[in-house]
Amino acid sequence: MKKTAVITGDIVNYTKQKNTRWQVQLKRVLREYGKENIDWEIKRGDSFQLRVQPKTALSASLHIKAAIKQLSKNIDVRMSIGVGKEPYTNKKKKISLCTGEPYILSVRGFDNLRKKYISFHSSHDEINLIINAMLSLAMLTMNKWTPVQSKTYLWRKKYESLTITLLARKMKKSASTISETLKKCGYTEIQNMDKAYQKLILKL
Repeated sequence: MKKTAVITGDIVNYTKQKNTRWQVQLKRVLREYGKENIDWEIKRGDSFQLRVQPKTALSASLHIKAAIKQLSKNIDVRMSIGVGKEPYTNKKKKISLCTGEPYILSVRGFDNLRKKYISFHSSHDEINLIINAMLSLAMLTMNKWTPVQSKTYLWRKKYESLTITLLARKMKKSASTISETLKKCGYTEIQNMDKAYQKLILKL
């Protein structure tokens, strides 16, 4: 059995939105990570599950958060990442019917989120402690992202190979504006966190 990551999440304050653009946006992001029902599923309208490789789990979670927060300053996402061994038979089932360690850890973690917006769970307590400490610090910035900051984060991730000048042209803004927005949203620090996460994951 190889290790898998499962992200369980829901949308915060979706009932306050005047439209359902967030549903369209959520599906658009999830499709980038696999097939509907097999790799991801949206339940009860506002909750979802996504199965990805462990090394991709954090960046996928941040991708989802930014994609939703770009729509409104009042909407957000809560997510729990569970990493563990998954039975091979799960690959043939709908994700809602799958069982195993990553699903149990992800759902249990989600049920215990309380006021947190993201958490990480595995069988390794020390790694859990380190990753959750990093996430708590990152959320101090990310939870306050404006729609403009969220959108800029997404564009920078999508066009990582471009210089700031070329990215600014694509976004039809000045390079100084893009640089300042990326600084305010903590882009560099968040990418460093993801690199540290990927190294820690190798120890599981």
